[in-house]
Amino acid sequence: MRFTFDSNGNLIEERWAATKSGSYWVFTGSPTSRTVGGPVANVSGTPAFFTYRDSTGAAISPGTSGLTLAQRKLIATITVTVRISNTPTTGSAPIELTNTIGMPNLHIGSDE
Repeated sequence: MRFTFDSNGNLIEERWAATKSGSYWVFTGSPTSRTVGGPVANVSGTPAFFTYRDSTGAAISPGTSGLTLAQRKLIATITVTVRISNTPTTGSAPIELTNTIGMPNLHIGSDE
């Protein structure tokens, strides 16, 4: 699964079909996509939509091509922050939802 933003700031979800290949799953072919919602106000900037954190809570910053394998092995939680622009009828401050998701199974088979 991959999340991206379109030019209007809408959150787009893409999914690939999984196929078992030996003892692993591979994701190939063309993805299906759907608009999850939006427009999201924090497409770029602060706070980041996804913040990857190590076991101490320190942020892990992906490079321009994403997280390296070494960085992925350090992730213990992912903080998701969604900030949606508000309308004058509901107030001037944006609506912000933040949730931190633990990754307890991330290190299973981490040598791969």
